This record gives sequence, structure tokens and C-alpha cells, in this order.
Amino acid sequence: MVRRLGLSVILGLGALVVMLVMLREARAAVVTFPDDCLTLQACINSAQLGDTVLIKAGTYTASVTLNKRVNIIGEGAATTIIRALPNQRVMTVTGATITGTVVISGLTLAGGNITGTTCSRSCGGALLITGTARPLLQNLVISNSVAAAPNLAAGGLGGGLYVHDGSPLTLLNVTIISNTSTNNSGGGMYAASPVTLTNAMIALNRAPNGAGGGLRATAAVRLVSVSFINNHSFNPGGAARVSGPLNAVGIFVLNNSAGVVVVNPNPINGGGLRADADATLSNVRLENNRVNNNGGGIYASGRLTMSNMLILDNQAAKDGGGVYAVLRADLSEVTFSGNTAGNAGGGLFALADGALMGSTFFSNTADVWGGAIYAAGTVGLTDPQVISNTAGLDGGGLYAVGAATVSGGRFEGNRATTFYGGGVYAQSTLTVDGASFVGNRAGFGGGGISALTASVTVANSAFAANQVDTLNGAGIYAAGPLVVRSSTFTGHRAPLGGAGISGLGNTVIVGSAFTNNVATGANCLPNCSDGGGGAVRGNPDSTLDISGSSFFSNSARLDGGAVMATGSSRITSSTFARNAAGDDGGAVVAEAPGGDLTVTDSHFSENRAGGDGGGVFANTPITVTRSTFSDNVATAGGGIYADRAITITGSHFEDNTADRGGGVYAQNDAMVGGGHFTRNHASTAGGGLHVVSDLNLSGTRFVANTATSIGGGLYHSGGRGRIVNALFYNNAAFENALAAYLNDGEVDLLHTTVSKEFNTFGQPAAILVRPDSTLRITNTIIANHVVGVAVSGTVSGDYNLLHNLTTPFDGAATPGSHNVFSAPVFVNPGAGDYRLAAGSPAIDAGTNAGVVVDFEGDARPHGGGFDIGFDEALFVAPVPPSGSRVYLPIVTRADN
Repeated sequence: MVRRLGLSVILGLGALVVMLVMLREARAAVVTFPDDCLTLQACINSAQLGDTVLIKAGTYTASVTLNKRVNIIGEGAATTIIRALPNQRVMTVTGATITGTVVISGLTLAGGNITGTTCSRSCGGALLITGTARPLLQNLVISNSVAAAPNLAAGGLGGGLYVHDGSPLTLLNVTIISNTSTNNSGGGMYAASPVTLTNAMIALNRAPNGAGGGLRATAAVRLVSVSFINNHSFNPGGAARVSGPLNAVGIFVLNNSAGVVVVNPNPINGGGLRADADATLSNVRLENNRVNNNGGGIYASGRLTMSNMLILDNQAAKDGGGVYAVLRADLSEVTFSGNTAGNAGGGLFALADGALMGSTFFSNTADVWGGAIYAAGTVGLTDPQVISNTAGLDGGGLYAVGAATVSGGRFEGNRATTFYGGGVYAQSTLTVDGASFVGNRAGFGGGGISALTASVTVANSAFAANQVDTLNGAGIYAAGPLVVRSSTFTGHRAPLGGAGISGLGNTVIVGSAFTNNVATGANCLPNCSDGGGGAVRGNPDSTLDISGSSFFSNSARLDGGAVMATGSSRITSSTFARNAAGDDGGAVVAEAPGGDLTVTDSHFSENRAGGDGGGVFANTPITVTRSTFSDNVATAGGGIYADRAITITGSHFEDNTADRGGGVYAQNDAMVGGGHFTRNHASTAGGGLHVVSDLNLSGTRFVANTATSIGGGLYHSGGRGRIVNALFYNNAAFENALAAYLNDGEVDLLHTTVSKEFNTFGQPAAILVRPDSTLRITNTIIANHVVGVAVSGTVSGDYNLLHNLTTPFDGAATPGSHNVFSAPVFVNPGAGDYRLAAGSPAIDAGTNAGVVVDFEGDARPHGGGFDIGFDEALFVAPVPPSGSRVYLPIVTRADN
């Protein structure tokens, strides 16, 4: 008999859901099974609209249909179990009157088996929702059911549950477990209508010939706190395949597979999730999912948005071990760890544009490209943490086909095992700002960054301890245009040079620091020209522009301890200190056929070369302006070795040391203007400057330079020379030619001052002129030496001041008749001030030699005539009586 119970009885049962249902209908009743009916179907049939069929705890065998607005409530899924009749499902729910106010709850629906002709399509092994019915399903277990079509069905089956088109559905606290859909999709559940699952478990389901091992949905899906565990499919979506928009919050996708456990010989995409439309995922964990093609964790065909996620230990036989995104991908605070791809994108494969914010990629692997990320479209990374990822070929951290931007973050310990780009490999434009690249490694080039075709801009970034095994550019290897600003490069190692940067295209470096980078030359055979450029290496067909940068303690086994410039190069406002080269160019080597080197406002100190050019070795024309070279050491050219023409303006060379040319060795034409050479030393010749070709020198000071053999200040051989407004004082040579050694050339010495504090240094001459040499001296002061000019060649001159010389000219010379032999009267020679003091006999005592300014740029003549020496005094000698000229101290002679 059917018993009608009041509201107070319902409350006594303690079933909250039943209470809510009965509150909605004042006359609703509860029909109890098995107390009130012999069969469950009989209870359903006898219930009135709005009634509740309450199923008591127990295990029952039944196959029922619900086609009216009646609630079906069990006492709990753990204790209330309904098993299907043979070859039937447990329950069919149909009819438009069944809305979301109808509740099916507290049950386990198990053992459904819809096969053969009864299941051609849209089956639902345990539960079928059809005919636009849309009940609320909650606190259910749907398990151990099968929907098996006789052959590949045209529609999905739904091993546990099928939701028909027109039946949007909500599921709360539902477990769908151990169901199978044979010959089609939806091993656990197939939904042709929008569904929302909250607090659900979908596990151990299979679709051995279809998609969506756990869930197959063709409409919109919302997932909240849902777990997909150990589901497997033959086709895409081991856990779930969703063809409508997907929104997932707090889901867990673990140990699912597509085409792997259920083996499919064809390529399948989406081991965990397959999203065919736009997908938004938040607080999701994808772990240990596998696929035989692309997208081990998720394959997204639509736009993909992900935030606060963990993507761990997923595998793809081809691309996208963790994630494969076909359209735009936007990721925020996503962690990829331990994912692997057989081809590209161990963590993420993005086929279109993407933006990644605050995401972490740790220990992901791709057998070919992009250990962490493969980006085929434009990609932007903000504060990424890309750590310990590996690619078999290129791009250990990031492989970017499209334009890429990296803002902040770090790339650390990534590796491109065989070829290029341990941290980043870029095929298109790459922009990096505020990032760090530490301990990355590449087989060929670009331990930190490699860009073989694209332009690269790097700013405010730090590169440290990156390595390459075979070629160049442990920090950056760039074949296209490269701009580096305000960045640091520390502790890199590269076998063939450019340990910090190897720039094959036009390279610009601004405001950056390079420290302890090493070009090891490890793969360089004897007589190899590579292995140079400890910090930076340029390319013969490109330009190198360095400004505002510093280079400390870099080294190269061969040439260019800091920089190897093989194209036209400019160095401006930069500092080079304590760099070393095993061969030439302790700091810089420039070898640019058809190019040149320009150095401006730069400083070179304590650099060492095993060969020539302690500061700079230039096998190309070189121009040096307002720069300083100090304490550099080489075989030839302690400061600079120039194998081609050199122009030096306003530059200073101090305390440099070499066998020849302590300050500068010029193998070709040299033009020197202004500046000074001070305390440089040559163990053989040319303590300050050694020139083996034409020399044009003006306004330069040579102070306290020394040569063990000859030419304490200057050694000149084999060309024409013009020395104007120069100062040589306190230079020394232990054999001869304290100031200048002139050999096999033709030199004009004009308006120059040559002196020492005292004539106490043995017998050597101030100037030595060798056979086959010619010296013409005019308006020049030579003072305080034993011998003024030692003559073996041809010497002539006039209007000179010769003082305190034991022998003014030692050898055949034509000194002229207008020389002055009085003390020159300098301002303060003890302090190195050899300008003319008031009363100097050199004032107005010279002749017009075509020199219109002095060493300071003051106009000549000033006053009554041209002054002798490198200085034009800016005061006027007293005017003598008519018909005579006065020299100070007072020496008079009649006008000619």
C-alpha cells in the first residue's frame, strides 16, 4: 500500500534532499522501496508528480525508466546499489517534465550492459538521460557498466552515462568509475548537452575504440573539483574530450592516456584532456597523462586560458608533452615539470600566439626542439622560471619560431644537447628585458641564447656560467642583428671564441659588463684562427659597436682576451682591464679585411698578450681618440700593435711594456696628435712609440719612457716622418737614442722640445740618426744630454736651441747659423712643465716653418716671431732698439 507521509515524517528520515523537494510541493509524498512496492519501477509508476521514491539501503537488480517529475533518492551510494538486469542499463530518464528540480541521489548504478542491436548509438551503459530531461544528479556512483555497439557507432555511447542533446545537466558529488564504451566514445560519460560537474570523480573508464576515456562532451562543459584518474581511450582525450567551450576549476587529471594503454596505430592528440573549442582552466593539475602523438596533458584546438596550474610528468610521443595549443594560449602562474615530448615542446607546444605570465618550467624534455616551450607563433613570457629543461637538438628552454618577448624571469640549467640555444633558440625577432640566463648549455652555439636568422635585443639582463661544447657564444650566439644594453656576462666558456657574445650580424653593445669569460680554444687545431674573443666575437661581414661597457678578467687561448673584432668595429667610452690572450690582443684583436677599428674615450689597463698588442692588436686601420692605455704587456706594442695604418688623437699611454714599442708598435703609417707617452718600456727598441713606416706626429709628449736598447721615447724606421710640437723629456735608452731613434727614413723635426732634468746619463745621444736616414731639424730645443744628435746619416737644420750638450752634433751635420745656445728657461722642468718662461731666449727666436699653432693649439707666431720649441709663449719679448733684435736673456744681433 502507498503511504502518504507529512512533512514531519520526512524530516524524521533525516534526508535533507528529500526535505527540500517536499518543501517545493506541499502535497508531495515519499514512496519507499522495497517497503511500498514489489519493484522499483512499480514505485516510480505509482508516485505522483513531485513525489519522492526513497530506496532503502541494499543491493537491488532492476532496470527502470523515469519519465515524470519524481525524485529518486537512495540512502547513500555506498549502501544503496542498483544493478542492471542482464543486457540492460540501470536507468533511463526521459521527458521534458523532468527539470532541474528532479533529484536523483544517493545511489550506485552498476552493471549496465547495453550491447548489440539495443545499442546502436547514444546508449548509456548504466544511465541514459534523453528526451530533454535534465534532472539534478548528485551523490551517485555510476560503475562497472558497458555500452557496446556491434560495430563503430555513428554517435557516442557513454559506457556509464549518456546525456542526450537537449538535456543540459548538473552533476554533484558523482563518481563515474570502471565503465567502458566499446566501438565509440565516452567510456565513463557522453554528453551531447551542456553539463556541469562539481566534486566528481571519473576514474578507470575506457573507450577502446573511441574518444574521451572518462568523458566525451560535444557541448559546453563546466568542471569544478573534478578528478579524472586512470581513464584511457583509443582516440583523443584519455580523460576527456570536450567539443564545446570548457571551463574547469580545481580539477585533477592523473594517469590518463589516449592511444597508448589502448593502443592506436594512428596519431592521436590529447592524452589527458582534448579541448576542441575555447578552454579556460584554473587551479588544475594534469599529471602523468600520455598520448601517442600531441598534447600529453591537454590538446587545445581553441583558445586556451590557464592559471594557477600544475602540469607534471605528462608524455607526448610527438609534440607538447604537457600542453599542445593550436590557437592562442594565455598562461598565468602555471608550473610545468617533468613533461616529455618525442619531438618538440616538452612542457608546452604553442602553434599560435601566446602569453605566459609568472609560469615555471622545470625539468621538461623534448627529444628535438624546445625542452620547455616550443612557440610557433608570437609569444610573450613575463617573469618565467625556465629551469633544467633539455632539448635533443635546439632550444633547451624555449624554441621560438615567431617573434618572442621575455620580460624578467630566469633561464637556468637548460640544455640543447646537440646544436643551439641552451636557454632560448629564436628563429624570429627576440626581445629580452630584465631576465637572467645562468648555467645553460648548448652543443654548438648559444648556451644562453641562440638566434640564427632573427634580430635580437637584450636589455637589463644577466648572463652567467653558460657554456657551449663546440663553437661560439656561450652567452649569446646571434647570426642576425644584435643589440645588448645594460646587461652582464660573467663566467662563460666557449671553445672557439666569443664566450659572452658571438655576433655574426651587426652587433651593438651598450652599457654592459663582461667578467671572467673564457675562449678556451679546446676544439682548435694547431694554427687555427679560431679560439679568440674571450668575451665578444664579431663577424667579418658585419659591424661591432661597443659603448659604455666594461671588460674585466676575460681571456682567450688565442687572440683577443676580451674582444675579437673581425668586421668594422667601434669601441666608445669603454673599459678593458686585466684581460689576457695567449696570442695577440690582450684586450682586443681587430682583424677586418676591408674594415676598420675606432676606439674613442676608452681605457685599457693591465691587459696581457702572449703575442703582440697588450691592449689592442689591429690588423686593420685603427683610429684611437681620447683613450688611455696603462700597464698593458705584450711582445710588441704593449698598449697597441697596429699592422695597418693607425691614427691616435689625444690619447695617453702609461706604464705599458713590450719587447718593441712599449706604448705603441705601428707596422704601417702612423698619425699621432696630442696625448702623451709616459713611463712605457721596451726591452729592445721604442720605449714609447715604435713606427716602421710613415709617421706624422704633432703635439705629443714623451715622458720618462725607457728602452733597454735604443729609442727610449721613439723608434722610427723605413718611412717619412714629420714630428711637430712634440715634447721628449726624461726618456732613457741604455744603449743609445734616449729620445728618438731614426733609421732608414726621412724626418722633419719641427718646434719640438727634447730635454732631461740633468745631463747625467752616460754617453748616449738624445737623437740617433742611422745611415740612409735624413733628419731636418728646425725650431727645436735639445738640452741636457751628452750628445744632441748622433749622426750617421744626413742631418741639417737651423733656428734650434742647443743647450747643455757635450756634443750638439756627433758626426757630419749642417746645423745652420741661427741656432741659440743659451739655457731655454722653462717654467718648471722639475715638475715636468717645459713651457717657455718669461725671458726665455727661445721666444721669437725661430723661423716660419709652416707651423701655425703650438702643442696647446695657441696660434703661432705670438709677438715678434716664432718661438723655438713645442710651446708658443703668450707674452711678448721686450722691443729692442730699431735695427736690432733681443733674445732673453739679453743676446743681440743685427738684422740681416
